[in-house]
Parts: sequence; structure tokens; C-alpha cells
Amino acid sequence: MTMLSLTVPLHPDETPTSFCSRLAFRNGCDAHGFCLDMGFKFLAVATGEEKALAELAAVSGADPHALRRNSFTSREGHGFQLRGQMVNVASSLRTHVRVCPDCISEDVAAQIDQRRSAPFQRIYWQLSWFRSCPVHGVALLTLGRAKTNMIECADFARAVAPHVGRIVAGDIDRVARAPSSMEVYLYRRLNGEGDSTSPWLDSIPMHKAVRLCEIVGAVSRFGPKVATRDLDDEVVADVASIGCDIMLSGEESFRGFVRKTMAANWKNSGELGGKRFFGLLYDWLRAEKDEASLNLARDAIREEVAESLPVGELHTFFDVPIGRRRCWSVTTVATACYMKSSRMRQYLSARGLITAEHENLSNDRTTFPAEKVDPLIEQLRSMVPQNEAMAYLGMPRSRFLALMREGLVVPFFSRLEAGFFCNGFLQADLDNFLKRLSMQVTMPAVEDGMVEIFDAAKRCRAPYAHVMRILLEGGFSRVAPWPSGSKCSLAVDPNEVRRVLAREAPGTEPWPYLTVEQIREQTKWGNGITWALISKGLLPHAVLTNPVTTRKCAVVHRDDLESFCRTYVTFGQAAKELGTTYLRQILRGGVVKPAIKFGVGEVAFYLRADFQRA
Repeated sequence: MTMLSLTVPLHPDETPTSFCSRLAFRNGCDAHGFCLDMGFKFLAVATGEEKALAELAAVSGADPHALRRNSFTSREGHGFQLRGQMVNVASSLRTHVRVCPDCISEDVAAQIDQRRSAPFQRIYWQLSWFRSCPVHGVALLTLGRAKTNMIECADFARAVAPHVGRIVAGDIDRVARAPSSMEVYLYRRLNGEGDSTSPWLDSIPMHKAVRLCEIVGAVSRFGPKVATRDLDDEVVADVASIGCDIMLSGEESFRGFVRKTMAANWKNSGELGGKRFFGLLYDWLRAEKDEASLNLARDAIREEVAESLPVGELHTFFDVPIGRRRCWSVTTVATACYMKSSRMRQYLSARGLITAEHENLSNDRTTFPAEKVDPLIEQLRSMVPQNEAMAYLGMPRSRFLALMREGLVVPFFSRLEAGFFCNGFLQADLDNFLKRLSMQVTMPAVEDGMVEIFDAAKRCRAPYAHVMRILLEGGFSRVAPWPSGSKCSLAVDPNEVRRVLAREAPGTEPWPYLTVEQIREQTKWGNGITWALISKGLLPHAVLTNPVTTRKCAVVHRDDLESFCRTYVTFGQAAKELGTTYLRQILRGGVVKPAIKFGVGEVAFYLRADFQRA
């Protein structure tokens, strides 16, 4: 094909349709008729058909590679390809005539002799992503729109010609508009300026990278429930720039956005799903599951969720399980251990996991790294309250508390630690205590003279827990299982217990005080008589802790009781000492009167001295 004598230069950023239009205008034709005369169709040039571009290069002398590089090559079902980048149909403004007034003025000034065919169309003007000139920082002007198809606007030279004079004369509204970070990024990416772009963002197809930036910016500004279709073009451009700034700063910046978004939208309990925290961004990334390049964003979100939210191994994000749990909350730990969140918060606080920064956070939002909580999980699951521990060991509360004070049974959580309403014990600790007891058994059955260990402690006037400690330390040689007792009931020889106590702790030998019950056993008085003597001050007493029962009770010193008994005597005791016949004669004679009498029918006390005088 013969080259035309009248040609125009092909500029680096010029579209093939603009070049064809200027060439036709230079030769006095419209673009459509010119192409037909040259043997190809203008539509084929507009859609980037290689044969049409080759023929256009042949008649114009232009570089065919340069023409192909700047062409919007149609990709069926996928929009267009421009300079190796994908452009979706919605983002191509090929039905619009948009120009930068400063670029047009420069074109005319550079070719003053061909001023009507000098202005050429830049590839950026046909992309909706550009709203300003990346070279001059001026808002792009829209000079016209096609009514039916893009061919109406593709003849650029003829579409712009009526406006060139006004543009050059400055008779237009020129608005300064600095290019956004998104426009600068796209300009550099289309020009292949790799050093000035983001490797992380560059790995994503351009049209999807733009959409990702728009959504990230919209969520960052308006929250996860935003719908970009409800935003006007200016706002979309603004949020795209916000998102682009985040993405251009690299993966760590994007992760920071993810963490900030999660924190802002985690204000109450509920399902920890992706839609709740990320809304539009989550839905879009999930819908684009076939786009492997977006795995960078999906993986970053999934990892941040695993690090920050108390989600389990089976929890899915983008239909992929989270994997190993990395975070627990008070609520999830409580659920795993089958207990209430309020109680679990106390337990974790006692272990120092809840600090000042958690004070104002709910149980759902109070989180901890898994490595700090995992060791506690199994222990907390096997923990039982005090009443269940007592029932398991088969002993009353007083004995159980005595063992606790002695340190023989240690709670995993003590009510004294953080105001717990009850102590908590590990099942393993209780089993270990029983195992230690069973290891001290030396005899298969109970022999004569052996009694249950509590009774042995009582007979020896020694604390039950102290005797148990000696037993656990292997201090007794005669130990047998008590046949009708609980798991902790063992039989020992009280004489051996007394010898061991005397040898190891002489201070435990006979306690110098007697309880009311012990006075009744020794004197045969009723408890009421003893209390009456105490209340009238006739029998000095004190309130002390019984070393056997560990309870506070009223006690009388042995010396005080002996002194009282040397001074006073009951009728029954006097009868044993003096004889009943002699005693009746004295009483009938009225020589001896009761010294202490509480009422009719009650026991009376007499002075021993009166009997001696009689």
C-alpha cells in the first residue's frame, strides 16, 4: 500500500483513532470515509484490530508497534487491553470527547501551520479514572458525548476543531486540579515507570487494582456498609485516592487499615464474620475468588483476623478455614470451659491476663494471645468448685478447710485471690492427694486398737490437719483403709499418733482446755448446767479455736475446773464419796444447804467444807 504524501506525526501517548482522524483531516476527509478509501474500517482501528492498524501504519508511515501499544484492543467479555493492562468497559470513556485545555494549546503552538489537525487525543482522556491532566494539573473538559456509539466521538480532529479557537484564546473555564495519587499511580503504571509504582499493587490487574482502591477508600471513609453505587463521581475519585494511598504504602499499610477497620466495627457481641467487619470489601473479594492476584489482600485480611479476633480453627474467611487459633476472648474461653463469662473473667484476672487496658472492654472484646491461655484451658475444664471437691473426697467442710489451711489441699484458684465466691480445685490435684494417701497404707485391714484418723486426732487433742500431714509424710507405721469411710478415711493407732506427736511437737500434748462437751463427759453434768455456771461467772472460761475442729468455742481451763470441783460437789458425787445413808442424815438435819441451785429439779452444788464440818 502506497504511503500518503500528506501525513501527520504519531505522538507517544496518542490513540490510533486520534491519529487516523488527524491524518484524514489533513487529507480533507472525515475518518470514516478516509478509512473506507484506504481499504479498512474505522471501527477496526477503534477496536485495535491488528490488520487495520498495520494498514494505517503503511499509508501513514507510522510505527505499527507504537500504534498497537496505544490501541484499546477489544477482549471479548473482558473490556479492552491497553499497554498490557486491562480496562473494563465501564471505565473507558470512548463515547466522550475529553481534553486538557493546556495540552491542546501546546499542540497548536507546536504545529502552528497545521493548527486544526495539530491537537491529538491522549490515551488517559479515554479513561474515567482520570479527571485531571497528570502533566498540567488541570481538570479535563468534556466537549461532547456520542448519542449512539463511540464512532461519533472517535473522529477526534473533527470533534475538537470547533473548540480549538476558544481553547487557545482562553475563552473556556480552566480549572486547576492537582492529579490525585490514583491518577499519578495509573499514569506511571501505563507508562511503565516501575520504580515509581507499588510492586504489591502492580501484581493485581489494573482495573481490579483501581476497584480495590475505591472500595478500600470507601470503607476507610464511610465504614463497611457503604455502597459505591450511591456515591457521586467526585466522592468516588476522592475515596479511590484514599485507598490508593493505603495500597501504595505496601502490605503493612493495608494490614494497618484492616486492623483499624476491625477495631472500629467491633463494638458489641455477635458473629465474627467478614461482612460485619469489612462489608463491601469482603463481598467484593469473595466474589472475585477466581482472581488469584487478590489472594494477597485476602490472605492479609485472614491473617489479621486470626491474630486479632477470637476465632477458632474451623472459622472461615473467604471460604478458607482460619487454621490454628491465635487469639482467645473471655467469652470464648468461658464457652470452651463450660462456665459463665463473669466467673472466667475473675479467673483470668487472677492470673494477670486482664490488665488496665481491658477494664472498659466487654468480655467479647477482652482478648489474649493463644499461647498465654492454651495452658490454662485443660486445667480450667477440669476445675471443680469447693462443694464438689468436698463431695469427691468425702469429707465435711471443717476438715476440708483444715487441710487447705495446712496446705495439703491447694486450690487452683483461691477465693482470696480476686474475690471469688468459692475456691476452685483441679481434678488432677484431688486425685494426686488421694494417691498420696493410698501410698501410706501399710496394712490390709483394721486391727484392734486402731481408729479412724479424725478420732485419733481428737483423742490426742491434736489438729486433724497436722495429723494428716504426718501421715502423708510417712510418719505412721500402722495405717489401714477404714472399712466404712470415705476415700480419705484411714485407720491409725492412736497410741502411735500420741508418741509421734510427743516426739515431733511436744506442744501438742494435752491441750489445757476443755470444751463444754468434754466437761459433760468428765463430770456427767448436762451441757445446760455447765453453760449456767459459765454465764454466772462461777466457772471462768475463754473463747478459743479448738485445735481439733478448728472452730472457735467456749473452753474452760483444766485448773479452773479442778478448782471448782475441789470447792463444790453435787449430791451424786458426794454420795459416792460419803455414802448415801450418811449423806441423807446430814441433809434431813438441815445442817447442809445447797450453795448453788438454779431451779426446781436442777442439779444443786454443795460446799465440800459444809460436809466436813457436819
